[in-house]
Amino acid sequence: MKVLTILLMFCAVVSAEEESVKTDILASESLRDIHDRGAKLYNDGDPLSCYRMFQGGLEVAARFLKHRPELQKRIAERTQKIDVEQSMAKKAFLMHELIEEVRTELRKKSTGSKVEVVDIPPRNVPDQQKKTPMVPQVKDVDQGVVGKLLLNGKPIPKATIWYVTLGANPPRVYQTQTTEQGGYQIKELAKGNYLVLVTSDSAKNYAIPAEYGLASSTPLKFELKDFPAKIDLLLNTR
Repeated sequence: MKVLTILLMFCAVVSAEEESVKTDILASESLRDIHDRGAKLYNDGDPLSCYRMFQGGLEVAARFLKHRPELQKRIAERTQKIDVEQSMAKKAFLMHELIEEVRTELRKKSTGSKVEVVDIPPRNVPDQQKKTPMVPQVKDVDQGVVGKLLLNGKPIPKATIWYVTLGANPPRVYQTQTTEQGGYQIKELAKGNYLVLVTSDSAKNYAIPAEYGLASSTPLKFELKDFPAKIDLLLNTR
């Protein structure tokens, strides 16, 4: 009888753990979609709507994270702090950073001293776009920037790259996704200074350090003077 009781208790714990992981995945995927929609609003010149979308998405996500009280507390404290900022563009950008921090946490599950990475499927891409092109070459484009994304010398597929203007008010954000060979291309860039943010949902095999996803810590900063430009993004783990 005692053995059966222990077994039932163990199954209940395992079931709860599985549900927590599923919740983390769903929350991360939802925040990803909200972020993509908000980024479009931001780039279309509407930082207020972008900020409100990010804010609402985080508030809803936090309600489903009762199994992560520390993360709930972080979301509440950071959103309150961001809300008192005067610049709407800055508020939207700080919300972007908070979303990426939260999604980084949701892709991990702490198990004692170990960290188990929760794999999240990449964005759904229409079938006609799934045929991956070769890495673009400078000679193949007449504007913008092309290059490869490498982590410890290996190409990273299906990662998201943001080029963010420095010194512009409000800043503009240009987003793209890498190909299966780690290549990327952004055509819309103008001359100027940029910092570059990189994140990846293929966390199980490509654990990009969190510092590359935050404006406050990314070491990737470039000045674009002439086009077309070729910039390989060389990331390293420490």
